Amino acid sequence: MYAMERLPSRRLRWLEDEGPRSDVVLSTRIRLARNLTGHSFPERAEPVELAEVREKVLAAVARSGYFAGSTVVRMEEAGEAAREVLAERHLVSRGFTERPEGRAAIIDEQEVVSAMVNEEDHVRLQCIRPGLAPITSWDVAGRVDREMDRNLHYACSGEWGYLTACPTNVGTGLRV
Repeated sequence: MYAMERLPSRRLRWLEDEGPRSDVVLSTRIRLARNLTGHSFPERAEPVELAEVREKVLAAVARSGYFAGSTVVRMEEAGEAAREVLAERHLVSRGFTERPEGRAAIIDEQEVVSAMVNEEDHVRLQCIRPGLAPITSWDVAGRVDREMDRNLHYACSGEWGYLTACPTNVGTGLRV
């Protein structure tokens, strides 16, 4: 696990001009929205339930091969400056930093993949890569998602797909 204090001094990989079509496209972001079966969506959950979901997700992260060496930030333990750094680096959303209780951020060593726990959905997983790279970004995000799914029970319907807090994300839960 690398130190949160080192984040501001690290270069953002998705800002590098090495990606495909980087002369035109700055970056590609893949985001997946997931929720756990048997738990209220974060907006409706009590603080105790938010903490329970967070601990389940962090336990899955601890068993993850991909997230080995990652930084885990329990948002209520992070100071205002640390939360600002996470938002400015696009590792978490601005709204996520404003209500830290029961929330956590997970950032891989390269700052390519990050996850927010208990934002609008229980898990918001994202992959950001330089240039126009939807296929390679999806490959990484999909691999991490499948790994997490083995350790968590995602809320999914045979008819509707992944169940999310916002109806526009129901189905694949995917945004590109």
